[in-house]
Amino acid sequence: MSAYERSKILLRFADLLEQHTEEIAALETWDNGKPYEQASKIELPMCVRLMRYYAGWADKIHGLTVPADGPHHVQTLHEPIGVAGQIIPWNFPILMFVWKVGPALACGNTIVMKTAEQTPLTAIYAANLLHEAGLPDGVLNIISGYGPTAGAALASHMDVDKLAFTGSTATGKIVLEMAAKSNLKPVTLELGGKSPFIVCKDADIDKAVELAHFALFFNQGQCCCAGSRTYVHESIYDEFVEKAKARATHRVVGDPFRKDIEQGPQIDSEQFEKVMRYIRSGIENGAKLETGGDRFGSKGYYIQPTVFSNVNENMLIGQEEIFGPVQSILKFKEIEEVVRRANATQYGLAAGVFTQDIDTANTISRALRVGTVWVNCFDIFDAAIPFGGYKMSGQGREKGIYSLLNYLQVKAVVTPLKNPAWFGNRGIELDIEGWAAMANTKVLSTLSRALASSIRAISHGRNSHWVRRHSTATAVAASIEEPITPPVKVKYTQLLIDGRFVDSASGKKFKTYDPRTGDVITEVAEGDAEDINRAVSAARKAFDEGPWPRMTAYERSKILLRFADLLEQHTEELAALESWDNGKPYEQAAKIELGFSTRLARYYAGWADKIHGLTVPADGAHHVQTLHEPIGVAGQIIPWNCPILMFVWKVGPALACGNTIVVKTAEQTPLTAFSVAKLLHEAGLPDGVVNVVSGYGPTAGAALASHMNVDKLAFTGSTGTGKLILEMAAKSNLKPVTLELGGKSPFIVCKDADIDDAVEQAHFALFYNQSSSSNPCDLMMVDAIRCYETSTSLSQGQACCAGSRTYVHESVYDEFVEKAKARAIKRVVGDPFRKDVEQGPQVDSEQFEKVMRYIRSGVESGARLETGGERLGSKGYYIRPTVFSDVKEDMLIAQDEIFGPVQTIFKFKDLEEVARKANASKYGLAAAVFTKDIDTANTLSRALRVGTVWVNCYHIVDAAIPFGGYKMSGHGREKGIYSLNNYLQVKAVVTPLKNPAWL
Repeated sequence: MSAYERSKILLRFADLLEQHTEEIAALETWDNGKPYEQASKIELPMCVRLMRYYAGWADKIHGLTVPADGPHHVQTLHEPIGVAGQIIPWNFPILMFVWKVGPALACGNTIVMKTAEQTPLTAIYAANLLHEAGLPDGVLNIISGYGPTAGAALASHMDVDKLAFTGSTATGKIVLEMAAKSNLKPVTLELGGKSPFIVCKDADIDKAVELAHFALFFNQGQCCCAGSRTYVHESIYDEFVEKAKARATHRVVGDPFRKDIEQGPQIDSEQFEKVMRYIRSGIENGAKLETGGDRFGSKGYYIQPTVFSNVNENMLIGQEEIFGPVQSILKFKEIEEVVRRANATQYGLAAGVFTQDIDTANTISRALRVGTVWVNCFDIFDAAIPFGGYKMSGQGREKGIYSLLNYLQVKAVVTPLKNPAWFGNRGIELDIEGWAAMANTKVLSTLSRALASSIRAISHGRNSHWVRRHSTATAVAASIEEPITPPVKVKYTQLLIDGRFVDSASGKKFKTYDPRTGDVITEVAEGDAEDINRAVSAARKAFDEGPWPRMTAYERSKILLRFADLLEQHTEELAALESWDNGKPYEQAAKIELGFSTRLARYYAGWADKIHGLTVPADGAHHVQTLHEPIGVAGQIIPWNCPILMFVWKVGPALACGNTIVVKTAEQTPLTAFSVAKLLHEAGLPDGVVNVVSGYGPTAGAALASHMNVDKLAFTGSTGTGKLILEMAAKSNLKPVTLELGGKSPFIVCKDADIDDAVEQAHFALFYNQSSSSNPCDLMMVDAIRCYETSTSLSQGQACCAGSRTYVHESVYDEFVEKAKARAIKRVVGDPFRKDVEQGPQVDSEQFEKVMRYIRSGVESGARLETGGERLGSKGYYIRPTVFSDVKEDMLIAQDEIFGPVQTIFKFKDLEEVARKANASKYGLAAAVFTKDIDTANTLSRALRVGTVWVNCYHIVDAAIPFGGYKMSGHGREKGIYSLNNYLQVKAVVTPLKNPAWL
């Protein structure tokens, strides 16, 4: 249905909530124990407000148009993520119901909600009202049951596309592990807290006492953001304690249905006993019990309002989330001290700051590592204010514009432009002689005549110059000759930690091999857990104490720009090292990947001073702003297929946002990361900001993924390893994880496609390993000539987004297969340092054997081997370009990611069939559609559940185009504006306004 129709249903639901306020509030109080007046006058109106807020968002969810570096139209679609599983807590059942379903429904998703076993009643009631409002059957489904049964089933379900959980940190870790072990569904977590409430010496004492009381005791203390650590300046500590004791003594406890009751019972006997144990613990640990500390009455689960003074952080009541009416008051001397103590916790949900001094307020607000800071107020929960935590208080944000991101997938759709305006009406069909003449001018003398000769080689009428160059190729696959001596020396083989090259702690080394021969190139320091500890310590110190996060964004930008210049200056050396270690053609590395890496570095340099928060319209007299802060220490694990490109791809956004980094290189290709990181330091990067550790996944990689002082993790690699990485993050400190994983991308050739073009591009999409000898144009001219449009190389089919399932319409199938076979036979395979070689060796013996097993499996399963399927030569890891026809979906070569030069060609009859087959995969990284019909292109682009759709092109991967997958192809997006979100925390800062204009 239209977004407007969804909006109307949500508005009708808001009206029904308002009409049924008294009944729902009574049910909530009966089931939960909270005061009826709180439920009816605070929580139900907030539910109505939230639902109207999200109804207003439903028709305002927009994608972007993205500026490409060449003649391509790029748009991003923000699509519903699918089936959302939602697990709500018992402390605010009706509010959490609306809080969760509002953004999910506004974005067009369907929902399965599991209620808390303690409080199932109001969610069922509210869901019935949603159906009365017109919600179609099956869109919202409510399951009441227990966590270990119903909750676990929902968290681990393979057909749930997204999970949102609010509850304890311990359960949140279990939920995230289940998601990781099942289908890698993204998870939003809103978890526990131990929020500091800081009262400075200049605070209004009476107001601070009252708000500290409210911050802790509201909802019987059963609130994740309760101000449960009250820090008071020593000069007013005694006065504050006496007044806090008096206020708690006067707190009205009783039947929540009675008028003027402030506090009802705890939720159940289990929670009651837990709180009482904490109270006994406080007494035993030496805290002073000022008041309370006992049961209230003889029936039910009432607890006297309890206040402790002389509390310190070594006590359990100073460390752990009590979730009950227990106020702990701590003493501090100075601002630096209280900030350090406030941050010394696994939690980071919220905080309060009470002061009349604007400098003090700003200093503390910035320094606290929490998701919300309330200044001279507490628990201001407008619909537009984002809510969520740092550290182990969760991942993601709820409420406000940020909450919509939890329920949307970003799809990039890329289409070539023919003779576009704003590109001189040329498009790909460039004015060849005009460019040739320009190459003779003084202005462009640095391009030399090579640019002009390259452009003259481009024929008109193709989607890219690569297509024309390859389509006229006549070379046959080369025999493997004696390897050429690489024109480079290995300079760096030690770990880079805190700005210095050092040996591993163990002194161990491992060998890195030349894939052309299997011979050893050199030995490299083998980092393990101890080296990861050293690197993380350096990064942590650089973040907490160093200049990088504190220097101006402009200064960071200048360093990244200098780094880009150095990359450009060292292109030949780095490209040779990359080819030697990885096996990709030198010309591809030098002219494509290094050029694109330089482009990425300059792109992110440009973002450094453009990272802005928002000002948020509050419903009352409050000023609300969001700060977009660096997340901290980022762990980054890069793959072996594009080492330099992935290094820059990862560190670029992290550095632009002000983070520090520990990079773990792939054990197969460790060499170039050291050289590139050295250039970063030459550019002026402070010591400790980027640290590089080479080592193996099960040792160094696992240590980084599970490290308690790493705040963020980014991984590119296989889906199997990605699941392990996410599990490790969940079991450790719940660090958020970006995953760019495997793919099995469909390449769809419709009956009206240009067959020759489609054959060439399908070949490129699967096999491509660039030979750039006929295109030596300077990457500085990239805005005019899309030299690097193919910059994500397939490295002998070794690419996550390889077009590895070629679907061809039955009417053109036989012709396509014959031409695809002929093109594969002509593919030039050989030493990657030789000119015009298109394909080098696989990266190592393990990958070689894996690909050969898949080829044998294809033959054994009945697919027709059209060409290839054999080793090429007797040395190294070369494989003949392989083409299979008559492939069926139940074959392994159709299902699994092969990561090698093996093209599989399928037949289809109609669009509905091919869309269904293309989506019938656990992967969802990319796809291509080749057709001349705009309706066909639009239909398939929308229908395919993938992160990128290329229409009549492939591998257009500009710096600004987001890249990432649906389903088990990963979480999050890399490149473009979306990539910055991976390395930022959102902090809401709320301050009351006195006599404001406009209110």
